[in-house]
Amino acid sequence: MAHDHAALHHQAHDHKADARAAYMGLIFGAIALLGIVYTIVHFTAKKFEGHAAPAAQTTPSAPH
Repeated sequence: MAHDHAALHHQAHDHKADARAAYMGLIFGAIALLGIVYTIVHFTAKKFEGHAAPAAQTTPSAPH
């Protein structure tokens, strides 16, 4: 009988609540990841702000 009760409960389960929770988790997870990536890029760019590669000085050589 316990098996019949579990089958009845499974059939009566509302899957809309599961789908809503899954989509909310997906959206909030994506927002959190974008925020983390933005923060890392921002701090990394700030750290290397003064470390620009020096421009290569090329002077045209006079033909010999």
